[in-house]
Amino acid sequence: MTRLRRGPDGSPRRRSVPVLVAGFVLASLACAPAAGAEPAAGAEALPFCQQRYVRDYEAPLREMPRLHPPPEGELPFGPRNFGIHRIDRTPVVLDGSRFGYRFGGKHEGARVLDLGWRAVAVAWSVDRRGRTLGLLGKRRWQVARLKDLDALEIAFPADHPGFFRIDLRIVAHEGRRHLGFRDYFRVVRRSNEVSIGVSAPTVRPGEPIWARLENAGAGHLSSPGYLALERAEGDAWMPVTIPPTPGSVMGVRWLLGPGEIAWCQRLDVPADAAPGSYRFSTPVNHANTGKQKTATGPFLVVP
Repeated sequence: MTRLRRGPDGSPRRRSVPVLVAGFVLASLACAPAAGAEPAAGAEALPFCQQRYVRDYEAPLREMPRLHPPPEGELPFGPRNFGIHRIDRTPVVLDGSRFGYRFGGKHEGARVLDLGWRAVAVAWSVDRRGRTLGLLGKRRWQVARLKDLDALEIAFPADHPGFFRIDLRIVAHEGRRHLGFRDYFRVVRRSNEVSIGVSAPTVRPGEPIWARLENAGAGHLSSPGYLALERAEGDAWMPVTIPPTPGSVMGVRWLLGPGEIAWCQRLDVPADAAPGSYRFSTPVNHANTGKQKTATGPFLVVP
């Protein structure tokens, strides 16, 4: 799911030019409408906006046999506001990192817990259908009194791309309570592949068009939570002035994980729009490389 964070306005400041298309109105749309919401005008574009992933890296994991991941939130036994979750909250991880679980909860930096837990985690390499290929490793730990919750982690190295399974067993209260989980992870090779998807290659004056930032690569990126508009003039792209949006005024940013899509944004093309080549654009920061590039999505305004 697309995540939004507040932050500084990362977009470059552009010189104003004569407005070639007057009256463009750019409004953010939450394109996975809430239940009971009325369809927006131009609902024919909503299927385009409702897509969550441009590349669904998690899809094979949802089909794995006997999938039983740990619950989000509190465990059936244990302290209040204390639970287990996947490292980085996702089963898709990048090569060179690690996968597994960490424990934590509310006020974790200041809590001292008397757990009395034992845990065993066994990691296996599997194929796309979940069939076991080989043993990756085993982790054991026993925790009585714990102060540093950051140290309570069960992790395996993500050395190379592939599919993996963790069988996790937790025993507490001197063996009287126990839990068992089976979870799958996918390690993907890091890549940077980002663009702006557009709902249609052409649009006529008076019609709406939608656009969205698409992260097809296996990496993490951030970008301002709005799109700029440009028009081709000869060999150059010139900015088109558009009214500010809530995203641009508030400094909202998109944070996208592997394969994720940001919210759609709608552009209403005025009836007197000049025909020509246009494109949406936005600066993108790649967490993998620390470098910035400009993502674009072209379209034509036709008579």
